[in-house]
Amino acid sequence: MKNNKFKALRRIIYILIILMLLGTAKSTGQENFDSKGKDFWLTFLPNYHNNKFSSQPARRFGDSLYIFITSETPTRGKIEYKNNKNQTNIHNFTITNPATVYTFKVSFNDFELVGQNDSGNEDVFDDQSQNVVQQSFHITSDDDITVYALNQAVTTSDAFLVLPTDVLGKNYFVMAYNSDGSNVLQTFSWTPSQFGIVAIEDNTDVQIIPSSPTHKTRMNPINITLNKGEVFFVQSLIRENSPHNDLTGTEIISSNPIAVFSGHQRAKIPYNLIGESFSRDCIIEQLPPVKVWGKNALLVPYAQPSGITPQGSDLFRILAAYDSTQIFINGSLITTLDRGEFYEGELRNSGSVNASNPVLVAQFKKTSADAPQLKLSDPFMMIIPPKEQFLKSCRVINTQAYELTTDNVTYQKVYLEHYIIIVSQDNFVQTVKLDNQTVPADAFMPISGSGYSYANIRVEEGVHTIESDEPVGVYVYGYG
Repeated sequence: MKNNKFKALRRIIYILIILMLLGTAKSTGQENFDSKGKDFWLTFLPNYHNNKFSSQPARRFGDSLYIFITSETPTRGKIEYKNNKNQTNIHNFTITNPATVYTFKVSFNDFELVGQNDSGNEDVFDDQSQNVVQQSFHITSDDDITVYALNQAVTTSDAFLVLPTDVLGKNYFVMAYNSDGSNVLQTFSWTPSQFGIVAIEDNTDVQIIPSSPTHKTRMNPINITLNKGEVFFVQSLIRENSPHNDLTGTEIISSNPIAVFSGHQRAKIPYNLIGESFSRDCIIEQLPPVKVWGKNALLVPYAQPSGITPQGSDLFRILAAYDSTQIFINGSLITTLDRGEFYEGELRNSGSVNASNPVLVAQFKKTSADAPQLKLSDPFMMIIPPKEQFLKSCRVINTQAYELTTDNVTYQKVYLEHYIIIVSQDNFVQTVKLDNQTVPADAFMPISGSGYSYANIRVEEGVHTIESDEPVGVYVYGYG
């Protein structure tokens, strides 16, 4: 394993997007959903584990995969999950106090997918990309629950909302980010754009139409058949003459509903930052199917930690599912996109996005520091819910994880700053409550010309409730 000069630079963030899948426009043929359910499937895409090959067992097995479960009523359920040897494990859980978060965690070894870059290992004999593999998690419950997941590694983590099976669809377009192959002298510091698919029914035929070359089959369409619980994941090709391939815009079509997760093993954002070394981070989201996309979204800037590098900026992307999709930002026509194309811009201010056809919108947090600094924050990706999917009330969690300190005995909290963004119609900001307390009206900032405002509120870790007389959007994130 090569030493990696980046490993001291990356800082941890988490981000959870509370995807409000409700009340979508009838003109698009969309259906009504929410993020609560009794049946969920997920997998964990490759992260970058600095201690995976450590001689110290506490370090080697210290990184964890987390599943967080909340419920509005007492309930019980189980988590069934398989390792890379196709061995099934069962974990039963009970929630007696709905005010608390049920936390399940397992060491990432044997349960996380393994790709072309096995955390810096030059001899990847168990590369699972573009093979049918078994590492999936299936969560069922007696009553409705909400599920979040976190892939936690030392200095590189990300979290995501898990969608219930009744939200899943048969047509997806991938939202990811450009591969990081900028350091041509250290092949196994290269990290790819990636996505993964979990089948929830037997005999599921899947066709993948890549937007850029994949690691193993380049631009050739991929056709596979998956059975229930099986996983197939794809990583981008990285070569010296094409170091920044990006799988964004890849189309996935299936015969049965599937769950799709996408992102990047360890991204530098923006990918074209000028310099020798910058902090990087794993980014992951579960993708909503095209059937629940919307035509209207609101861009909101993040709270900026002090001291982060002045280079680059936060970004946003708008991805189209249909040809001739006109994109308006703050009322001005910016571009017209065809199927699978996307527009990228700098996220320096709030803004209103309107489109002539349904689109998928994502925001990206930028890199926090260049060598040899360490700063709070780092890259993450957040899927932005369209206005059509806002809700009048929801419960969310600001997650917490723990990692081993240098004494190999003591554990410390990972996340130091927690935030909730609330997006509300201007005329109803005075009705917005956070944890039963009215949010001060002066906490809200207007989103130009949209009729909406946003509040970026620092909170403590744990469960939070948001209520309003009219539907609001809620985005949850944090830094460590």
